Amino acid sequence: MPSGARAATLPDVELCEGVQDWPSAEQEDDLFAAIAAARADGGRCGALGRAAPAPELRIDGALTCAARVHTLAMAEGDFLEHEDLEGRLPWQRIADAGYTTVLATELIAHGELDGLALVDDLWLPSDPHCGALLAHEWTDVGIARLALPEPPPDADTPARTWWTVVLAMPHAP
Repeated sequence: MPSGARAATLPDVELCEGVQDWPSAEQEDDLFAAIAAARADGGRCGALGRAAPAPELRIDGALTCAARVHTLAMAEGDFLEHEDLEGRLPWQRIADAGYTTVLATELIAHGELDGLALVDDLWLPSDPHCGALLAHEWTDVGIARLALPEPPPDADTPARTWWTVVLAMPHAP
């Protein structure tokens, strides 16, 4: 496995200022490994059909920043949506992190799951998530996991762990 999701160097841009120092999460590396294994195997994505094995992804600092920013926002705001509480969507966070993309997607999750369970039990059984995870178009990935010591006050759920995966293909210069 490459140096891991935790080794991503984040760009020096305003969006990334609050997430440069990120809690060490070995589980991010485990999720990267589970995604890599699923992409290497390919698979059936229900109504979307069979996905052939896909190339390995590169961990990108800007995408990692976008993933961390959204994970932190979801954890602190106790929500599970692609649009954050300020109305920003994934591609806006990706652009604000300095990544110029042609195409991107974001997978999110909340709960006490490990990386393998996220991939095998949550995302691969869902046709759209499976298709997104195994798509050949993606070359780069950013992964973030945040476990709060306690659920936010007045949280809708007792789960403390939040996940974001950002997959993208850069714009060719």
